Amino acid sequence: MESKAQELALESKKPDAEAVIKDLSNESSFKYKLSRKVSVGGKETDEITVNFDKLTGADMEAVAALPGSNTGDANMNEFSKTYLLNIVSRASGVNINELRMCSITDCTALTMRAQVFLLSAVSKAI
Repeated sequence: MESKAQELALESKKPDAEAVIKDLSNESSFKYKLSRKVSVGGKETDEITVNFDKLTGADMEAVAALPGSNTGDANMNEFSKTYLLNIVSRASGVNINELRMCSITDCTALTMRAQVFLLSAVSKAI
C-alpha cells in the first residue's frame, strides 16, 4: 500500500511540495519499502514498519544521550542524522546497526520522515 505522498509523486512528476510535506507529517505509522533487502533480526526483509506514535519523552531523552546523537544544543537534535536514525530505530524496533546497512537513499528518506514528523509536531504546538 502506497502512502498519499507516494501516490502524488507517481501521479505527477512535480507534486505540490507543501501537500507532500503535510501528508508526511500526518503519517505517524507507515510501512517503508526498502530499495534493497537488509538483514533484520537475522531475516532478510525489504520493508520496515515505523510507528512514531509509540515513542515517548523517555525515548527522546534516551536517544539524545547516545553518543553522536546530541548536537550540544537540545533545539538542534532534530537536524542530526544520527539522532534521527536512532529515533527511526526506536520507532521501528530495528537495531540501529541494521538500519545503517540500508542504502543511503533509504536512510535519508527514513530520517527525513522522522524529521518532518517531529518538526510538524512542534509547529502544531505553537
